[in-house]
Amino acid sequence: MAKSTKYDDADWHYDKKFVESGLPEQHSAHHILYFQRWLQEHDALTDDFWVEVVDDGPRVFPEDFRPWGDIVFLDYMVKPEWRPFVEAYYESEYARDYVATLKGELPSMYHIPFTDEGSAKLKPVLDERYAQWQEKPDRWLKPQRQTVAQKHPRTIGTLATVGFILLLVLVVVVVGKLFDLVERAIQGTVFQVPVTILVFALMGWGVWTAFRKKA
Repeated sequence: MAKSTKYDDADWHYDKKFVESGLPEQHSAHHILYFQRWLQEHDALTDDFWVEVVDDGPRVFPEDFRPWGDIVFLDYMVKPEWRPFVEAYYESEYARDYVATLKGELPSMYHIPFTDEGSAKLKPVLDERYAQWQEKPDRWLKPQRQTVAQKHPRTIGTLATVGFILLLVLVVVVVGKLFDLVERAIQGTVFQVPVTILVFALMGWGVWTAFRKKA
């Protein structure tokens, strides 16, 4: 069985700040329940939804559905044909729409009660979002994260050129030092020349190797 994707979990929102707010624990799941209720009204939930959420028999939206037990939102709770919309919208725009529609003057999104009135108010917003998605399915797709090189190709090219020039200058300086040491060794004024030359040679080899790897 393929690994399921968890869209949301009430436990993710039940943190220290939430506890300090003094709200009932069920409030951490209200935004999830509103969306699940809307899906049920569109017959978009699978039988697995009821197995996960309801532990004392099947329930029917909207009259009898209330937040019992642990509230989670998993991909297999949603019918396959609805999952692309859920994955595109729920993780991008839903929270903003939820707050803009229901929060009003309340201190936070978690203070929003789970009511029939709230569901009726949110429903046309979600209906419109679904219609928008049907017209343009890639509306809420997250753009792929670009690398620094992709975002600033000219800057990276300039830095690479400057780095190459500095590397050449370093090589010239090192080679010059080596020739100077060799000349002094021939004249008999330096006694540790072999070791010094070896050190400089290893340094030069290291710089060249690093440059080749980056290139």
